[in-house]
Amino acid sequence: MSDAIECDTEFGATSWKSEWRALRAVAGKDWRQYWRYPLNAVSCVLQPIVWLDARLFHGPGFSVDGKALGFAGYTGTTDYISFILIGTVLSNFINAVFWGMGYS
Repeated sequence: MSDAIECDTEFGATSWKSEWRALRAVAGKDWRQYWRYPLNAVSCVLQPIVWLDARLFHGPGFSVDGKALGFAGYTGTTDYISFILIGTVLSNFINAVFWGMGYS
């Protein structure tokens, strides 16, 4: 009787079973780490609400009599949602480019 570890496949080859085991191990580790810090759950719930309802939280600061004249004075447009959407897309693109250069 040998003490060798039994393997699902040949050396160097992978199977769906081994991939599934690796996926479960990584997901289990991430799940434990996520719940170890409870403010992660609060942040994940509140952050989309703040971003999706930006008009409610940020709009009144730039409005005059219900019109976004102050916002238009700063940005040149009264379309707040498009301004935020374009800014978010550009920010994510620039972030990806810089991280890509940093990792290469």
